[in-house]
Amino acid sequence: MDATLPSDDLEKLYRFVNKRIGFAYTPDRMSDLERGFFTACKDLGLIDPVSCMQALDDPTRATAVEEALVKKLTIGETYFFRDKFLFQQLRDQILPDLIRARRISGKYLRIWSAACSTGEEPYSLAILISYLVPDINDWEVTILASDINPGSLHAAERGVYSRWSFREESPVPIDRYVLPSADGRFQVSDKIRRMVRFMRLNLINDQYPSPLTGTMTMDLILCRNVLMYFSPEHAAYVVDHLNSSLIEGGWLVVSPQEISYAQHPWFIQVKRKSVFLFRKGKADERKNIGYTIISPVNSIEETLQNETLKADIPDLFKIKSQIHKNRSPQHDQFNSPQLRQETKNKSENLKAPQEKKTTGAEVLEPETLIQAGRLNEAELLLMEVEKPAQKTITAMGMLAKTYADQGDLDHALGWCDRILAKDPLFAGAYHLRAVIQQDKGDLSSAVQSLKQALYAEPDYIPAHLLLGTTLMSLGKQREARRHYQIALNLLSFMTDDAPVDETDGMPAIRVREMVQALLEGVAT
Repeated sequence: MDATLPSDDLEKLYRFVNKRIGFAYTPDRMSDLERGFFTACKDLGLIDPVSCMQALDDPTRATAVEEALVKKLTIGETYFFRDKFLFQQLRDQILPDLIRARRISGKYLRIWSAACSTGEEPYSLAILISYLVPDINDWEVTILASDINPGSLHAAERGVYSRWSFREESPVPIDRYVLPSADGRFQVSDKIRRMVRFMRLNLINDQYPSPLTGTMTMDLILCRNVLMYFSPEHAAYVVDHLNSSLIEGGWLVVSPQEISYAQHPWFIQVKRKSVFLFRKGKADERKNIGYTIISPVNSIEETLQNETLKADIPDLFKIKSQIHKNRSPQHDQFNSPQLRQETKNKSENLKAPQEKKTTGAEVLEPETLIQAGRLNEAELLLMEVEKPAQKTITAMGMLAKTYADQGDLDHALGWCDRILAKDPLFAGAYHLRAVIQQDKGDLSSAVQSLKQALYAEPDYIPAHLLLGTTLMSLGKQREARRHYQIALNLLSFMTDDAPVDETDGMPAIRVREMVQALLEGVAT
């Protein structure tokens, strides 16, 4: 379906997605929403834009459109024991502490895997608990697994997975719990499958905590890689309800990129090695501040009343064919020759302080300090900012890249995580993280980071190129070829002399030649 929505229809679509699913789209990402909508409508057999828009108002078809949109607008990629450090913490501390307490007060556990996708996460939890509790038959273990996508839930209930779903090293032996099937895949055992209850649940519109959904008095909730899709108001709404679903002392787990979303006066943030967790505090531990949750419905109306959004929507269509002008601003700022020259000029005097005396009132910019090699000072300034503006996010990116260039990969990864905690849609930070993960030999994690970069910015050429290269290393030639071809198509919209991000200023014409050569070397 080759079409473009008028601005009024695009605004109507935004209302539909934001209200029913909770996903938020800034004006510069409306084209992603539009593209996903047309693809979803095509899957439903709706052949023109008018039919697509009419379906939004038809109660008999709106739910089908919603479900199709969820499939197109989300990344459902997951695997068993994803984030090995988290599952090590669950194995060594969180679950053993809970099990010891419950042996005295009553043998039961209540766990919720929100946004469970195709089921790898809740089954991982079931395997871990079965391993830790030798008398599991004497316990009442509830593992609720919910998702908004019925197709994912159907696959989860079957419990059949390829070897790729087990690419992370398991923290416990799994031979007893996962059995090889005749077709070369693996079947989760009936015992483990019976421990998990799957349910379709919309975190924005459905009721929780509620006995109707079984979402009350949870000991542990994992809600990973979903808050980043929501507006801040929706994320706050979800976190507040998840908090209410937990018992006192219960734990909430989010992804590292979502730490900033999970802030709540009743949560105590706990860092254990590289894992950040949130514990629901008891009454005497809670922060003594006011706290009001904004109704997500009201926040949508307020957002759509913002004239800036309405004014920006038509501009998307004017620049749709100019891919290189449609990038997130942080990438241009990060690679801006003008910015680099300005900070270089400022830093020259800083490198020779005896030649230039500074006053106590002078405020040094973080990027200036980075250019001068004064990274510790830049770190202190950047860590003090609670709600960074885009310029500060860009400076954090410069700092991460500088550490990576110096070979301090762990420090660089830490700053990538800080950036993504503040701005989960910063494609450049995902890309840098993937580069570092490749350097460490962790190709599977690099692939995941690059997929996240492409969710944040589907037209980000460096991510397509690096993903193609990484997939080639893993022997996935067909997938590699697809990403090379996408990169080549995007490059065709750029003028020959336009520099391509993350290529040290290489012009588009030269990058096109190189990608074409890569394609010729990849089997079809």
